[in-house]
Amino acid sequence: MKPIKVCYQVHVTGKVQGVFFRASAKEEAEKLNLSGYARNEADQSVLIEVEGSKANVNEFIRWCQSGPKYAEVSEASTKEVPVQHYTTFSVL
Repeated sequence: MKPIKVCYQVHVTGKVQGVFFRASAKEEAEKLNLSGYARNEADQSVLIEVEGSKANVNEFIRWCQSGPKYAEVSEASTKEVPVQHYTTFSVL
C-alpha cells in the first residue's frame, strides 16, 4: 500500500536568500523523494511547497528550521495545503 501523500507550504524567514537555500532545499527534497518547489519572495523570505510521505515531509520541515550552512533561519512556519501531484522539485 502506498503511503498517503501530504503537501505543506513552508515559509522560511531570516537570512535565507543568497545562501543557496533553494538549491539546498532541492537537494534535500530529492534525497527524501519529495516533490514541489522553492522560490524567493520579495520580502527576502523563501516559500517552499513540498509533498510526499508524511514522515519525509516532516524530516524536510525539520531541515528547513536550520537550512544550509550559511543560512540563519528565524522561523520556518508551516501550513498544510491540498496535494498538487508535483512530479519533481523545482527551484523557481
